[in-house]
Amino acid sequence: DPYILQPIPRSNFLTRCLDNVDRAGRGRAKVISILGDAGYGKSTVLGSVYDALTEWLDKGQLGWLGLARCDDLIGGVDQFREELGERLTGDRLDVVDIVAQRDGGDRPGVLLLDTLDIVLSPKLVVVLRQLLPELLELGITVIVTCRDRDYRDFFEPYHQTFSGFREDVIQLKLPVFDLDEIPAAVDAFLQTQP
Repeated sequence: DPYILQPIPRSNFLTRCLDNVDRAGRGRAKVISILGDAGYGKSTVLGSVYDALTEWLDKGQLGWLGLARCDDLIGGVDQFREELGERLTGDRLDVVDIVAQRDGGDRPGVLLLDTLDIVLSPKLVVVLRQLLPELLELGITVIVTCRDRDYRDFFEPYHQTFSGFREDVIQLKLPVFDLDEIPAAVDAFLQTQP
């Protein structure tokens, strides 16, 4: 049996993410991109963001919360919006229609998309170019994880790809593990060993 390391919490970065979500909830919805190399903990951070936002939802601070893993989206690009809606609710409906019917009142909503780089293609960029502003207009902040190289390769030049909503796109680069995170992870791992 191989040794499986526990995920390394990225508390400082998590705080940055949640601060941006909080600001977006009090103003205009945003697209928040969590970017980094493979293995840096993007999905782990997104899971922690989801856990925190679930608490916000329970307290009435959010009107809607959805999470989808992009590796579960296997249909074609032309079905992306409906397949995303199906992953969120079980109903094969356009995600924008689902969000528009949410029962969150004027409270903000958040959609999390994990590992966008798995499905990213030039054709999907065209779909996202239309979808993201529609979600923002409905007050939905969208948080995606993506390898930074794929993000650059498919979305640059940003002023063209995000034309019309560039000011609503926040890029958060996940740094390498710092000197406090590594020993904490090793200690957590050693505590699991006999």
